[in-house]
Amino acid sequence: PERGLGIAVKIDDGATRASTAAIAHLLAWLDGFRPDAMTAVDTLRFAEITAAAGGTTGRVQPARAWLT
Repeated sequence: PERGLGIAVKIDDGATRASTAAIAHLLAWLDGFRPDAMTAVDTLRFAEITAAAGGTTGRVQPARAWLT
């Protein structure tokens, strides 16, 4: 609040996993988290996609251009 910023994200696919990763990455980029929370935040920024059978099938992550 002290920065006077607001963030809104709309992801067209209708799932929340991409918007969660996007918001977590934006807030991390803005230094919106305590340093000791970054391990937990990274689980949101780089979330694994798990198949119904239990195996990891992929990962949601910000586009390469977002990482700079």
